[in-house]
Amino acid sequence: VILLLNSVCNGGVEHSTMMSSLASFRRSMSNIPRWKTMAGPVLPNTPPNDPYMQDPVPPHRFVQQPPPLKNSGDKAFMADQMRRFDLGKRHLANMMGFEMSAMTERDIEYSIRYLFPCGLTEKSARPSMADPRSVFPPVKQLDIDEMGRPKNPFFYTEQKSFSMICFEIASIYHQLEQESPENISSFGTARVESFRWISNKELNNLLTETIHVGAYRYFLRMLDRISSHPLAAEYSDTLDKYKVMYDNVDIHSRESTEAKFVEKSKATGKRFTARALVTLTPKPDRMGTITVNDTLFSNFFFNIRDREQVIFPLIVTDSMGRFDVSVTVESGGRVGQAGAVRLAVAKALVPHLDEATVERLRLCGLLTYDRRKRERKKVSQHGARRKKSFRKR
Repeated sequence: VILLLNSVCNGGVEHSTMMSSLASFRRSMSNIPRWKTMAGPVLPNTPPNDPYMQDPVPPHRFVQQPPPLKNSGDKAFMADQMRRFDLGKRHLANMMGFEMSAMTERDIEYSIRYLFPCGLTEKSARPSMADPRSVFPPVKQLDIDEMGRPKNPFFYTEQKSFSMICFEIASIYHQLEQESPENISSFGTARVESFRWISNKELNNLLTETIHVGAYRYFLRMLDRISSHPLAAEYSDTLDKYKVMYDNVDIHSRESTEAKFVEKSKATGKRFTARALVTLTPKPDRMGTITVNDTLFSNFFFNIRDREQVIFPLIVTDSMGRFDVSVTVESGGRVGQAGAVRLAVAKALVPHLDEATVERLRLCGLLTYDRRKRERKKVSQHGARRKKSFRKR
């Protein structure tokens, strides 16, 4: 650049040559980052932490920091949330005249509804205030050793502890499959126990992780395969962690179907447009009756099929005569009303039965709402599915 300027001053360079040189100079300067041209050289005696003399950080080197994780593992975040929750709770107590230490979740919800009335139908869009410990789920911290390396080999997965458990169970299953037939025949058969496997909710609380339904079913299938093997007793320590034993109850005995004689139970049911409310009252003398809208049910349902629908849950659970069944039904026709009463009776029987009998009700489909309805007629058709007859000419 200096040589170019000297030549221009001396008049020894033509105009076209000068313009081409300036154009090449601009191209060369455009390749240099702007942040390098904005700062001067660093002086030798400048302290390294002086922000005024150091080169600024280039824009392309600014790394966007990820947002903080909103979970119970972040102690600073949870402390701030608890401080805000206590402050809001104190303000609500002062405005409503409550005692802050005696306020419950129900009192907080009532205060929010009273002070901040909202016409939004979506529940998640309404104003609310809850304990942060119930809003943000607990998160298990990563277990590391002295060198800072994770101890769990499945630390990169979404469910670290569950993946480790599945790996251990699969390893046990492969070891059992490799056993020779002589060892299996000499050991005998597997023992029979009255137990159930740990539920999905209990497993989530145990591992502090959210296990999907498909993964939980795979987990149960692996446990069932191992427990049915003749050599499963060798790994009883591992299997017992996921067993829930029944307390001296034979689930196959007749005593397990006896009613628990809860004072009263109520349940609702629906079918088509019919709605039913059922109240069960235990009768130890087994002289219970069934009334529908203050009328004997045989005088209300004249069709034998509708009567069978009403008493079907009582027959399955062997509870005929053990309860006074009071039914209030409205809307719909007789078929819909019978279906609504059947669902309500089955749901009202659940508090009086044990788990085995409730499972029998579920397998019979008596605890499931029947969503089938009459399909609407379509335009330009005779019915819902029937088409008009085709005529070629």
